[in-house]
Amino acid sequence: KVGSEAVKDCLEKYLAKVTKAAFYFNNLLEGEELKEEDGKVIGEQLMLMVKERKKGKSKEEAVKVFIKENKALRELAEKYIFFEQMLIAIVESKLKGSQQVGGRAESLEPEDGKKIGGSLALVLATTLTGKHAIDEWSLQYPAVLEVMKENLWVKPMLVAVAFKLMGEVRWGVKARVAIGAFTSMLDLATDIYVTNMFWKDETQYGYFQASLASLSVSTGIQLFAVYAQYIKVGWMRVLREWFPVLIGFKPAVDAYRVATGGKQDAGFAVDPAMEMTTMKCIEMFAEAIPGVIIQLMAIATLGKDE
Repeated sequence: KVGSEAVKDCLEKYLAKVTKAAFYFNNLLEGEELKEEDGKVIGEQLMLMVKERKKGKSKEEAVKVFIKENKALRELAEKYIFFEQMLIAIVESKLKGSQQVGGRAESLEPEDGKKIGGSLALVLATTLTGKHAIDEWSLQYPAVLEVMKENLWVKPMLVAVAFKLMGEVRWGVKARVAIGAFTSMLDLATDIYVTNMFWKDETQYGYFQASLASLSVSTGIQLFAVYAQYIKVGWMRVLREWFPVLIGFKPAVDAYRVATGGKQDAGFAVDPAMEMTTMKCIEMFAEAIPGVIIQLMAIATLGKDE
């Protein structure tokens, strides 16, 4: 009897051979023959080669070898001499400030490519997805837009590279979600404080009721959203997830899951990132915006009441 581990190993070996064969034939295609989906494959292949490079071999060396092996990239690097250094700088992903580089693609030098590629890391740290990062970054450099326009497969390739980089270097994601969680909890704390101040002042009792209603509606909608997310897993999970909502720690819980790369488990309605986004929207429209309006109205009528 053949064991499951042996079958798994056998399948992995055969799948690896199929993948290598697909990569091999993809490397033989010229730039004009490539489609957008081929660009995505090239980006994934590049990052795989960088990841599996031999010990002691730098990322720069791995990228240069890959460009030589891939006909489309080799043609592009020969036509635009800045492109190779740009791709190397992107893959190295060293945090640098944004640098302005103008001019047409054919007029740029390798040093310009380093500056352009080096500026992507900062954009990756301040955006949520690889696609958004490439869109924002490319708009800063006319030469990159020119290359993307002439070669439709280049943008999907860069998006695939950016996606892998965001998965490997998660400090940017962690910083963004942590700041978002902190501001959400701070906003809730200030709303509770202001509501308490309204309650203590008899002349502001109407604003107390409005503020309390806003907080109650926000909490109620969040509880329903959590119910919809976890009900298929069971009531015990729903009750466990309700607790952070009730004590105001839901933003921190969501931030932790997204920062640690949490996945959508069986029975969950959406993945952790979408759950966090949903909660942010509920907080904004049911709590933050109404809270600001209530507080502005209270300030505007303060002088009249006196």
